[in-house]
Amino acid sequence: MFNATDLKHMEKLAGKIPGGEPALDRARARAQQAAERVAAAVAVDPTLLDYDRSRDLDVCAEILRQLQPLARQAALTLEHGRLTEAGASREEFARIGKINPLAPDELDALSERVVELAERAAAAALPDWNTPQRIRERSARLLPSPDFIASLADQLAEAVRPAAELPHPAAAAVQLAALADKLRAAADSRP
Repeated sequence: MFNATDLKHMEKLAGKIPGGEPALDRARARAQQAAERVAAAVAVDPTLLDYDRSRDLDVCAEILRQLQPLARQAALTLEHGRLTEAGASREEFARIGKINPLAPDELDALSERVVELAERAAAAALPDWNTPQRIRERSARLLPSPDFIASLADQLAEAVRPAAELPHPAAAAVQLAALADKLRAAADSRP
């Protein structure tokens, strides 16, 4: 799950993308833009960090992790192209090692994707996240699923059944059986 520490880490990751080539500089600028957009969105709406709302942030962080090694591969591929045009010797090609000819295009596509996700996260930010209505909506989102509540109701009912079935059950057994019924009703009433 994405957290506040990841915000600072995203900015560091964006800054570590090598530059010096137009394709690399473009990817670095996009990564920095994405990191800034995410930080600004979380500043507006800290509930974006909630586990049920942080998927785009998680994916942004993962893409930023992938951009640095991909940028290094793209740099090697671009260097290989320059050496090929210059008619370089085998030794110079050996210095570079294996290349990924798709790296520059992948870097471009992935850096575009991280900006799109950051913008989607920014669009999802709710400036009124702390109003009573939004807090109630958040509370409803954070509730366990009806299936989970029904499972709890079944477990509780089964656990107190032997005590509740006695001719003179303990008050706690009666209360817990009633609680199991309330849990079952709550699960059934939720969509």
